Amino acid sequence: MILTRLQTFESALDHFDYVAIKSLLLFNLDGHPHIQNVALVQSAFTSIMDEWTSFRRLSHEANPMYQILRDLKELADDVQSSMKRKLQLGEVVEQQDYSVPMPAMTSYQPTYVRQ
Repeated sequence: MILTRLQTFESALDHFDYVAIKSLLLFNLDGHPHIQNVALVQSAFTSIMDEWTSFRRLSHEANPMYQILRDLKELADDVQSSMKRKLQLGEVVEQQDYSVPMPAMTSYQPTYVRQ
């Protein structure tokens, strides 16, 4: 289910780097021996949450990206919980390669329609 939701976001969120989305999955797991590049993970999370905050300021549900970003945050929460459970059970979490630089986030430009 989570993988299907992630694949759905790939086309809808083409202005987000896929690495940044995957970085969300490891947020708040710093200090664990299997987690590397914590600063970049946190930076990716902060960048996406900054976008989330700015989108929330723009007319909420009237903004077409609002639902997508809200769903992205839910996805990150779901997968983060799953990974935390795996770590608590002692399972090895797959190492991620965060060497790909993230592009700058693009801003949403609202379109106004005259009535």
